[in-house]
Amino acid sequence: MNDTKYIEYFLTQHGLKLIEIKKMDLRDCYTQHVPDRFFINSLFIQDGIEDYRMTNSPHYEIFSLYRKNGWRWLNKNYKNTKYRKMMKSLGHSGKPPSKIRKLYRSLNKTGYLHGKYRDRFIILLKKPFANTRYGRDIDNNSPEVFSGHHRIGALLALEKYKVLIAFAKDICPGTCFSLGRFHVDMTKGKK
Repeated sequence: MNDTKYIEYFLTQHGLKLIEIKKMDLRDCYTQHVPDRFFINSLFIQDGIEDYRMTNSPHYEIFSLYRKNGWRWLNKNYKNTKYRKMMKSLGHSGKPPSKIRKLYRSLNKTGYLHGKYRDRFIILLKKPFANTRYGRDIDNNSPEVFSGHHRIGALLALEKYKVLIAFAKDICPGTCFSLGRFHVDMTKGKK
């Protein structure tokens, strides 16, 4: 069984509490909804409908393209990906991050939760963070990814769907506290 000391410490730092660790199908989880980042949200529109499932995420797209076409192709065509559009809106450079290739290779070779990462669980919330922490009125797309978007994208591309997940609960609702785990100033407009 995996050690939970690290995950419990990490969660405490973010005002969360471990509920349980259990196996889950990654195709059934949703990316973190970012209400004030309209451009990022537009990347999740499929046939006129917002679809925040990880299978429709820029993270899954980039790893799937890498798996199908390789690194050389990805370098040449990166500018046309949803992942590049998302990263550009967050102020990142125009090249595909090397962590895409490194993470994919690592998960493909050694798997998830092995070696020095044996206690680095993907973290899901049963209620959206923007709703509990910031009181935002958003759809309850859950379970929602709090940490592990890239790992989920890579695992989905590798067709490794069912893995151990740490489910957590927000123990600081309404505090507007995030330690930078949320890519937006959710306090905008609040007094």
